[in-house]
Amino acid sequence: MAGTAMPEPAATGLLAQQLSAAMAAIHGRGWCDGTGGNFSCLLSREPCSC
Repeated sequence: MAGTAMPEPAATGLLAQQLSAAMAAIHGRGWCDGTGGNFSCLLSREPCSC
């Protein structure tokens, strides 16, 4: 895609670790069980034009 920069793999890995830690905290508080939600991270503010 022209003009759309993909995130660096290290940044994507860091986001995955942060999301995992946040979800572990949410689960630990009893707010959501392991299969009770669908959570994600925004990797880019540029829209996908697939």
